Amino acid sequence: MYFTTAPADALENIAFHLSTDTPSLLPLLQTNRAINQCLSVKKCPQLYARLFRFHFNLDCVTRRLRAPLTDERLASEFVQRFQVLRHIRLRHFSEDSLRTSLWTIYIMIMESDGLNERLLLTAGISEYILGLVTHRLGNEYIKHGWPLVTEINALALWIACLTTSPKQLASKRPQVRDEMHDLLRPFIIAFGRYPVMSTETPTTSSSSTSTSTEASSDYTGSIPSAGACEVLYYSTIMKMSCPNIYSAAILFGFLIKQSHLETPTHVPPRAIREAMQNPGLAAEDFLAFTQYQMPTVMESDGSLPSLFNVADNQFSRSMMHSDDYIRAISECAPNTFNYAHAYAPGVLTGVWDGQYMDSPYPVPDLGSFRNRPSEFPNFISRRPMQFRLREYMDSYPDGNLPTPSRGGRRTRRGTSRPTSLDASVGSQPEPALSIATDASPPSPSATLTAETQSFHEQTCGAFRYTGKVRFRDGLIVLKREPVSFFTISLGPGADLKR
Repeated sequence: MYFTTAPADALENIAFHLSTDTPSLLPLLQTNRAINQCLSVKKCPQLYARLFRFHFNLDCVTRRLRAPLTDERLASEFVQRFQVLRHIRLRHFSEDSLRTSLWTIYIMIMESDGLNERLLLTAGISEYILGLVTHRLGNEYIKHGWPLVTEINALALWIACLTTSPKQLASKRPQVRDEMHDLLRPFIIAFGRYPVMSTETPTTSSSSTSTSTEASSDYTGSIPSAGACEVLYYSTIMKMSCPNIYSAAILFGFLIKQSHLETPTHVPPRAIREAMQNPGLAAEDFLAFTQYQMPTVMESDGSLPSLFNVADNQFSRSMMHSDDYIRAISECAPNTFNYAHAYAPGVLTGVWDGQYMDSPYPVPDLGSFRNRPSEFPNFISRRPMQFRLREYMDSYPDGNLPTPSRGGRRTRRGTSRPTSLDASVGSQPEPALSIATDASPPSPSATLTAETQSFHEQTCGAFRYTGKVRFRDGLIVLKREPVSFFTISLGPGADLKR
């Protein structure tokens, strides 16, 4: 009886200390009705605000939000997040709360400096999100013949990229990985051939809303325009922007297909190279190529272990994804954003080496592969790649060319003609190329040329590359062609995209 008549502040402190190790008040709240009412969110928001500050990262929010976060707002967010964590543990895929849950998870990761992700990983976020992606995309294949471009799918794929490691995927059976890649393949290979091209505006045609079998077979989904997604954010409704679904599918698809690159048997050891006075690549040199692995979004800079060390500030998801976070929470209308160029001229010029995956098949029409996801072209090979790349500026949006300078600042200089950014090469700029990358209007771009260096031709093949980098979003497209007719082509017309 004395416990139920204790002062409210004393009861609050007891509840706080009982919930620091295991952040759950449910056993205490179920003691009796008086305690339940005294410690309710409405009557005691300061308790839940204290627990929020203890269990979740808050520095990112206080850095960027001008509006004060009151105890009531923190208490509401605390309840919302633990409902989401419970859904993760129970593998809850209900449509009723799925959109809100995925936005909450995505924002938790964007705000995380260790604490948020620790709770998500403990709840089993990786298994949950992989199961969700397989469940939703599989059902959409059965109903529509392809996966849909939707807000929920975009969030789910980005969360999968942000929370799944190569080790976790490697532990899956090959059949499971292949099935998951088959589900993503239309986004990866045929995204430019979707009947509904735009992911900026919702589909409004009658075919997208009709429930008939014929109409639904042409429905590919839609994503709200930038800054139009209404999301519950710290107990207030904010307009946010959905992340790009195609980028997430490509990143996750490459993560699934990541494999070891074997050293070719025809590459001789260094001793034989030296004896033959051949300056080409030796087997020992090729080992560097075999070590290249695609950096994952989750394990950037090898910082995953610090997720479990809150005091270690070397890793900060909130800092690493600062631009994504700001873009997501911005309340501005799309035409009032402060745009910055995604590409800085000069950063690509130089020697590139590594690996790439290719497919020998052309990009298909989506309708040709309806209900047959496994027949979409696959990345069937993994090959070494080496070339020296040069940039030629055709034009720039405002007539000035920003160039990198010390201290991370850029100076601007006028330009009246195409300019090569490779000072060591005196060649003239090549004519502008016409490479179609999507159905959008022409965008200012820079021409790219590259070729394999002679002493790498035996290992990597003798190839020339031509392409463009688009200023608007930094998209890079290179087309590879053999240097001579007698050079064996590794897949005609293969495009290398980065």
